Amino acid sequence: MANYVEVLEETDKIFKECILAAGLDNVDIKILANNDLKVIGKVSKANDLIKYMNDIDVIVVINEDIFDQLEEHQKLMKAEELLCGVSVDSDTGKLTIKGGDVNTYSGFLRKRGYDAFEVMEESIKTLFNVKNNNGEESSEVKTLDKTEA
Repeated sequence: MANYVEVLEETDKIFKECILAAGLDNVDIKILANNDLKVIGKVSKANDLIKYMNDIDVIVVINEDIFDQLEEHQKLMKAEELLCGVSVDSDTGKLTIKGGDVNTYSGFLRKRGYDAFEVMEESIKTLFNVKNNNGEESSEVKTLDKTEA
């Protein structure tokens, strides 16, 4: 079962800033953390039951262990990128969530530049590799401890 927790205050502040900048302040967006997530973030539309019970439209789940290790400008970039696909049709009020049109959103790349995006993505890959390697090392240590006892 997934372990969802509230994000840190600093992370919440970054996302709120991006939500306002994107003009999504009329959309109820919940930011949660799940540090077992194999990607840095996922955005999904809340199902009808969640919408009914909590009045939430969109759920953003991030791996905060990884997110927190990014540089400040990269945190802002990642939050912006995750929210790029969320939009509300001004005529119908219909909420839609679109996937990226390349590896990310073209509007995001125009704003931030591909070089900054690439550095951010490489940083994230490195952080996941370090986390995965640490997990393998700790499981090896547990195995050694059991055999030595």
